[in-house]
Amino acid sequence: MTESIKIIQQALEGIPGGPYKNLEI
Repeated sequence: MTESIKIIQQALEGIPGGPYKNLEI
């Protein structure tokens, strides 16, 4: 499960202006 989460996070990082960037302070 944790591995899939890391993959998702990496994919989100590739998205410019992603809403998840706000969560990472």
